[in-house]
Amino acid sequence: MHRASLILLAACWTGPVAEPAPAGDPAPAKPAEKSVDLAIEYRRAPCFGQCPIYQVAIKPDGNLIYFGRDNVAVPGQQQRHLTRHQMRELEKAVESTHFFTLDDQGNEPPDQSCHKPGGGTCSFSFSVCTDTPHTVLTVSRPERGGSHTIDDAHCTDSSAAEPLERAIDALVRPWVGQ
Repeated sequence: MHRASLILLAACWTGPVAEPAPAGDPAPAKPAEKSVDLAIEYRRAPCFGQCPIYQVAIKPDGNLIYFGRDNVAVPGQQQRHLTRHQMRELEKAVESTHFFTLDDQGNEPPDQSCHKPGGGTCSFSFSVCTDTPHTVLTVSRPERGGSHTIDDAHCTDSSAAEPLERAIDALVRPWVGQ
């Protein structure tokens, strides 16, 4: 009889119990976000007053590295990661200022043609200023291979690159303190 019980039990066995399937479709894996083709180096230089002196480097992957030197709320190195949206906003600021077409001082290129009514020669002038919140701004497009640097002495009322400078300043304002 013992043998008959074993045969009966063996006939009822269906194999190992399968794990239950998860409810619904599994969430697809998020694709890794592609870096924005933008790298920025920004430096605020000393002046004769109490100008904040600091540097900022922004990498295509969104890493922002700040180094505060003098007249800032937080001296030394700080780091944060910018969101893809923040990187896109910086990219829009680069495009809206036409950064790569500005001259080395951050101004729109002058009209190279000179048309004086009645003829005559044209004259061009430049100005020299001191004790201003001097900035040096380099924007690179690593994937496209372009790079441009503006050395802005802020001698005029405004530079075409100022919207981009303000956008960068806003990202580090807690560390600069102004």
